[in-house]
Amino acid sequence: MSSQDRLNKAYKEAKRLPFSSTDKFILFSDCHRGDSSFADDFANNRNIYFHALQHYFNEGFSYVELGDGDELWENMFFKDIFEANKNVYY
Repeated sequence: MSSQDRLNKAYKEAKRLPFSSTDKFILFSDCHRGDSSFADDFANNRNIYFHALQHYFNEGFSYVELGDGDELWENMFFKDIFEANKNVYY
């Protein structure tokens, strides 16, 4: 299957979410959540990220993550990332 075919398929099969002018969204991208090791660039921002999520949730926003949320290139197992950032997955 060509790249164009895969893109067309993804577009046609994408989930569509209805929303109105009163709905509120917060968009995040490139968080790069890691495993909390010395190489985890996200670790220093973990608390502010969590508090921002709490604020937006309490204000009725819907969270949309655009990509690169988890640092899967540098971590072999998602469970390590999940354990380090458990509070933001619930």
